[in-house]
Amino acid sequence: MTFNNQTVLSVTTLAVFAVLGHWGFWSEGVFALGFNTTAFWVGFGALLWVNNPSLSWKKDWVWLVPLALMALSFSLFENPWLKVISCVVLPISAGTFYAYSQLINAQQSFWGLQLVRALLKRCLTPMRHISAAFHFCRGRVAFVAFQQDHNLNKRIFTGLGLLAPLALLVLILLGSADDNFAELTVNAFTNFFGALNLTMIAKVLCIFIMCVLLFAGLYAWKTKFEFTEEKVVISLDDVVVGIVMGGVLVIYCLFLWLQLDYLLIGSLPENFTATEKIVKSGFWQLFFLTILNTGLFFAVYKNTGAAAQVILRVFIVASGLLLLSAAWRMGLYVYWYGFSYEKYFASYTSLFALLVFIYLLAASFSKTRKDVFKFIAFAALWSYSVATVTPVERIIFNSNVALSQLSDSRVGLYELRQMSADIVGDVKSLVSDDNLAGRLSATEVQNWTSWIYNQERKHCGRAWYESNVSLLSACP
Repeated sequence: MTFNNQTVLSVTTLAVFAVLGHWGFWSEGVFALGFNTTAFWVGFGALLWVNNPSLSWKKDWVWLVPLALMALSFSLFENPWLKVISCVVLPISAGTFYAYSQLINAQQSFWGLQLVRALLKRCLTPMRHISAAFHFCRGRVAFVAFQQDHNLNKRIFTGLGLLAPLALLVLILLGSADDNFAELTVNAFTNFFGALNLTMIAKVLCIFIMCVLLFAGLYAWKTKFEFTEEKVVISLDDVVVGIVMGGVLVIYCLFLWLQLDYLLIGSLPENFTATEKIVKSGFWQLFFLTILNTGLFFAVYKNTGAAAQVILRVFIVASGLLLLSAAWRMGLYVYWYGFSYEKYFASYTSLFALLVFIYLLAASFSKTRKDVFKFIAFAALWSYSVATVTPVERIIFNSNVALSQLSDSRVGLYELRQMSADIVGDVKSLVSDDNLAGRLSATEVQNWTSWIYNQERKHCGRAWYESNVSLLSACP
């Protein structure tokens, strides 16, 4: 494993910045992720860009832009809920789509389980080069520290490794023979370890580990690769498929008919538990039927005769009807009780699922086979990335304020106190607006004022690089 001096300097600089700039994570959690995280991903993206000369905005913008939006979101908003998700989604998405950009026959490869498995396997390739990257980093450290080749470093560490257990044994034996020597030894060890800056040692160790991971990744993703799909012949009998799909469709339609009493209900029960049961049952249906319908679509799509394809289209339409029903009930739920994280993203997911089913229906009418899995993957990437740069908490809060002014509203504004400093400015406006604050009790106004004070005290003193645009505008 070899890298030029410019790459070594870039990786080392990025590792130092990543560790020192994010050290507050151990105390602040995801609230320590702000401008620093965006800068890290920009630096890491620049390394990957140089590592893969075939990348170009013209060809790869369709996945580069959403990844850039996700990275930018850390600098825009405080939203801790989305930050936690992005800490998982962003690395996985970056690795998967970067691997796809290195696929030689990408344009000829249909997205499916085999391709996704190959991309994920490519993402994990750096794990095979951890040992080589460790030895490379150790050699560079030895060269800088001793201005010698790595053989001297190896000999020094070998000597220290042999000395440590032998010295410990000798000290124990001598200490047991002489109490004064034992006391002297204990005091020496206490003073030595007390003088050590364990935090600094931990930072240096983390920087070294980060360098190892970055070098392993750059080395593993240095070259392109080719994916060869194993031809799987799917032999489906039109009669069997027709009976299965038709039977399921009949059950589906019967279920829809029996649910007509509250599929398009105009109001919800006064009892919150009853309301929650009606709405969440629809979303369980959404969850399981989406999986079932998508799986059946992939199994039957363009693998059977015309009759089965017609049944498949009707099946998708029936699925869409139930999705519309669930979306309608969620809309009523929001109208009466307001938004929350769960209800906002449940509504957002419903809209995404409806768009997917519309695409599936259009694909079923196409004469040529559409790359459905690829469309869903890229649509999900764009859908989530747009959500990350949307002021979600402000939308939730301001929507609930507007809904709470309705005469028959059941919205409780103070239930939103679990939100972050993103809504500090809006809460200040609410409390200072006589028309709006007049609808709040004195206790609620006092509670919100206390909430503002606690948010500013907790978050406004953070380091600038751990901050974001929303927090800077919220802090006095």
